[in-house]
Amino acid sequence: MAMPVHEVQEGWKKRAEEGEHGLGRLPAAACITADRLDLVLKINYIDYREKGYDLPFFQRIYRNHLQLVKGIPDSGIESELHHFHAIIEGMRENGWPVAAEPLCLSRSGAVLGDGYEAAAAAYFGLTVPVQRTEEQGPVYDAAFFRRHQVEEADLDFLLTEYCRKKPGTYFACNWPRASGIRNENIEAVMAQTCSIVYKQEVWLNYRAVKHLMTQIYPHADWIGSLEDRYAGIQPKVDSCHDPDRPLTIYILEGAELEEIVQMKADIRTLFPMGNDCIHITDNQQETVQLADLVLNRTSLRFLNDGLPYASISFNQEVRRLKERLLAENIPLEECVVRSSGTLRLYGIQTVQETPLAVERLTEQTEAVHWLDPSCYFVYQDMKFAALDILKAEWQEAGYRRQARTADRLLQGKPPLRVKLQKQKPYTDRWIRTSMAAAWQGSVAAIKKTGIHRPLKSVYRRLKA
Repeated sequence: MAMPVHEVQEGWKKRAEEGEHGLGRLPAAACITADRLDLVLKINYIDYREKGYDLPFFQRIYRNHLQLVKGIPDSGIESELHHFHAIIEGMRENGWPVAAEPLCLSRSGAVLGDGYEAAAAAYFGLTVPVQRTEEQGPVYDAAFFRRHQVEEADLDFLLTEYCRKKPGTYFACNWPRASGIRNENIEAVMAQTCSIVYKQEVWLNYRAVKHLMTQIYPHADWIGSLEDRYAGIQPKVDSCHDPDRPLTIYILEGAELEEIVQMKADIRTLFPMGNDCIHITDNQQETVQLADLVLNRTSLRFLNDGLPYASISFNQEVRRLKERLLAENIPLEECVVRSSGTLRLYGIQTVQETPLAVERLTEQTEAVHWLDPSCYFVYQDMKFAALDILKAEWQEAGYRRQARTADRLLQGKPPLRVKLQKQKPYTDRWIRTSMAAAWQGSVAAIKKTGIHRPLKSVYRRLKA
């Protein structure tokens, strides 16, 4: 039976003095749970400190979290950080102390206490002694941060990082055509199989659904190819998109892949559209990919406003760059494509097409702001500099033409040629719908006249 925390700690001290160290052990990383999202921030804090990164956006998030979770005033933050630094340095040098108390877990398996030791042990990859207790423990989940009015962008960052650090997470997209119709039924099916870590509604236009699908179904034959601008995916987009409904996203955990696959099949039986109602990832890599695309406001803006397939040759260049970086074992998340690359993804052909400028984030670089999600968007797993960042840089450098172009795109006032390209998917869809309606109307009119039977007879004879 589980014991109260104070009894566990006292008993552990006694057994440690007697040389007994067998309370059970776990990798500290396994103690990261959705009820303690604050551990993700602590681990990121250690990572950035160890690498020497000075990130104003993260310092703001972390200080706000200390004030929210621990009620620490501004005057006490430095003292709290000094305490955390001592734990980090001790864990780096000595690992988990042999005679230290075990890591106490709540009834649900969440870490009790401030979590500093757990975060440091997880970052350094340590296996630690643990003991489950009867205590409920604190709950710092997504609902907690939303309830305390944490900025949505900060919460999105926190959840994306949780997906990076927690294996066994899945990302579900309830497509707009199905969203809102039977959400309660969907969530009831989900609750029987796994835990819902997070739910959010996201508004996507028709183009955004296509841009999202071409990235999450890259190896499916039915989507078409880059050369035909993925024309094969149009029927799927038509089936899934609804301008009056949002995309509903879920982060899920606590189930094996086989269970998730069966759950997806069960959910699809609730809808007449079958496979076109929901998409769920199969592994952590796909989960992180979707989080980067949907839980990043800059990426969402690009999904809705970008024109990534305006230039096939540029996409081929991006593909070659990605393959080269992967072949050289350079993590894609450490690289950002700068300058004209962003404009070309928005459908702007620059005067002089120069090779893609890539900046790599290293310990020596001063451009660590590229870790801030507001500074980049993700396309084909590559980071591209955000328009507002480039606009500021171009203004400072005196590149007025590029700065004006970026400003117009940010205001939703692209050049006429880009406007026409953006309108094309809607025009094509109207033409397809109109032709189908005209054909159905013609068939109905012919049937009314009664001449459809002899026409059908003639057709069969000609076919024979």
